Amino acid sequence: MGVLNRGLYGPFLAQLVVVRRCNLSCTYCNEFDEESEPVPTEVLKARIDKLKELGTFSLEFTGGEPMLHPEIAELIRYARTKSFHKVMMISNAYLLNEKKVRALNDAGLMEMQVSVDGVLPNEITVKVLKPMLPKLRMLARTAKFPIVLSAVLGATSPGEALQVVEAAQEFGFRPRVLVLHDGTGQMHLDEAGQEAFARVKEMLGGRRFREAHGYRERILLGGTAPFKCRAGSRYLYVDEFGDVHWCSQTRGVFKKPLLEYTALDLKTQFYTKKTCADACTIGCVRTQSAYDEWRAQPLISSMSVFRSMFPPDTTHTTRPLPPRPASAAATGTAPAPSATTRARSINSRTARFTSSSSATSAPVSSTLTSGHISGSTPRPPMPSTKLGMRSTITGSPAASAAVSGVDVETSHANTFACGASARTAVAIPVTRPPPPNGTSTASTSGRSAAISIPIVPFPAITDRFATG
Repeated sequence: MGVLNRGLYGPFLAQLVVVRRCNLSCTYCNEFDEESEPVPTEVLKARIDKLKELGTFSLEFTGGEPMLHPEIAELIRYARTKSFHKVMMISNAYLLNEKKVRALNDAGLMEMQVSVDGVLPNEITVKVLKPMLPKLRMLARTAKFPIVLSAVLGATSPGEALQVVEAAQEFGFRPRVLVLHDGTGQMHLDEAGQEAFARVKEMLGGRRFREAHGYRERILLGGTAPFKCRAGSRYLYVDEFGDVHWCSQTRGVFKKPLLEYTALDLKTQFYTKKTCADACTIGCVRTQSAYDEWRAQPLISSMSVFRSMFPPDTTHTTRPLPPRPASAAATGTAPAPSATTRARSINSRTARFTSSSSATSAPVSSTLTSGHISGSTPRPPMPSTKLGMRSTITGSPAASAAVSGVDVETSHANTFACGASARTAVAIPVTRPPPPNGTSTASTSGRSAAISIPIVPFPAITDRFATG
């Protein structure tokens, strides 16, 4: 991956699941099972190689419980040979002993994150201070790598999270506070939890506690904290099957095998808006996305498109087609095409264009046919000045359009086509003067009969943002 693309779209952090099984069964957690076998070491090494090829800066091993993988130290050692900026691991610390910690030291582990939910065990969790204190003391004494001790608000009584922060400071660990999220990544705290949150913020210092533009406080106060989520680009979550997802809480919404992931996928996901972003509490995603908040994000995920085009209250009706015009045999002359015929012609030709690797006339050289962006110059869709759909036709359209009677400008275009937004609705195109660079466009308002991406106005976005 080139230096420029790495800087613009490369992953800052990739989390790699090495085993889904866990030795604990915290009832709030949905990231483990009780029977999965560890992913084979050679398979994981190939995934590490691919992550490095994609330009990943930091790598974090996760699970399940990574210490259940019998060769976790070897995996850490191998990752260190790939010159990642940082190699880290998340663990519940229950399986650690002095021998294993020394093995992690020798392997070159650079940081470990341990989450502690409270002080006393309860029906939700046993990952608390009382049984873990001996492990934490041993870690403070033996580990040569930094320890991040994360208190979790929402798993136990709020006051217990404060005691976890105090314990972290006592052992010389870096304290951090997490807020328990549900299975969709959303955060909920009652009044007592919010008071504890404010107290923790005071203990850690407002500026030190602030993370990713203070999103936690914004969510607690206002319910949302909108941001431009760069998951799938700046942050990668790779599950035990080797599939890339946006994060652990959206598995299946977006999925693609890591070994098939390309620079184009990174770029596409960088520019794709995620519907779950506004109230997201996944800290690692927000932190890795914070650097690019100023950059545009004009693409909309397919899930967003489906929800925006077919809301629950939408009623679909079927209307009869207009009368068929007289045939050429009966009149002796070819009839002028009807409005419906012209619109269907536009829809049909545009759909054929977007489903192929290049335009049928005056082909455009392109190898970018499998992602959301296709054409000779991959960049996000240009902004539209009105709500609705936007299609871009490249090549010399007059030859194919003349057959159906559609009025088009005869010009040769040397532009790009956005495959995900190029399908148009069945409606009459709006007549416009030919735009710059010889591009012929057809814009329609309303909703598309085929799932496509509505282009929302971005008046502040110009060509200079096309490459970030």
